[in-house]
Amino acid sequence: MVGLSEKDQKPKWAVEVKWSNQFYHHPEKLSNLIWFCQKNKLSNALVTTIDKSGSKMIDGVNLHFLPAAAYAYTVGKNTFYKKQEIE
Repeated sequence: MVGLSEKDQKPKWAVEVKWSNQFYHHPEKLSNLIWFCQKNKLSNALVTTIDKSGSKMIDGVNLHFLPAAAYAYTVGKNTFYKKQEIE
C-alpha cells in the first residue's frame, strides 16, 4: 500500500503487507520495497509480519516490522476516530 500526498500526489508512506516472518529474518528480500522507497525518497516503510516486531536498516531505508494483527487494529482504530471527527 502507498499513501499519496493530497497536494502533489507523491508517495508519503509505504506498507508491505505480509503474513510471514521470513522478511523479518531476511529483510534484504524486500528488494522491490527498498527500491520503491529509494526512488521516491522515503526513508521508512512498514512491513507486516505474523508476530515479529522491530526495525532494520537496509540500504538506507528503515524498515519497521509490526504484526499484522497490530497493524489491522491500528487501521481500524484510526478509521473509527476519523469517522467520529467527521460526524
